[in-house]
Formats: sequence, C-alpha cells, structure tokens
Amino acid sequence: MAKKTTRERMLAATLNEAKVKTEVGTVLVRGTSTQGKDRLQAAALEGTSWRAPLLREHCFDPDTREPLFEDGDDVGAIPSRVTEPLVDAIVRLSGMTADELEELEGN
Repeated sequence: MAKKTTRERMLAATLNEAKVKTEVGTVLVRGTSTQGKDRLQAAALEGTSWRAPLLREHCFDPDTREPLFEDGDDVGAIPSRVTEPLVDAIVRLSGMTADELEELEGN
C-alpha cells in the first residue's frame, strides 16, 4: 500500500473533541474547522456575538453525538458560568491563538 501524502493526510484530518463537565451536565465539544474559524471572525468583525454561534455549532450530546442546541434555542441566555468552560475547551481544541481571541474580544 502506498504511503499517504501530506495533502491526503491533511484532507483526512478530523476535528479534535473532548467531553466537558459543567454544573448542568457533560457536553461533547469539537474544535472548529478553517471555515468555522472564518465564520467566527466574520461575526466578530460585523459586531455580532461570537460565543452563541460557537456554542451552537460545536456542542453535542455526548451519548447521541447530535447537536446539543436546536435552531430556536436562546443559547445567549445561558449563564456564562455554564458556557465559559465550553467556550474555553472549543477555543483550545481549535488551536486559536491569544491574538485571535483578542481580535474576537475586541469587537
């Protein structure tokens, strides 16, 4: 069998994931893709919240692996003490730099 090229390995790469325990239960979170990171930065540049979209896109039920939130859920109303550990894990798994976080926070 031929050895896979770097290109093939990059295209086959999967998102990092982890289970995060919160005061309301355990959540499966996944890191973001390059496209996902671009969407977050675009939201920040437009002056819209980036945390709620991040949580909506990257939080999953740990048992079913289905998205945790539905379209109509007001994710932004969840207390930050519950969501910040999830946001922190997603950011870490996504390999976001301190500069990127400052850019998001600055808008």
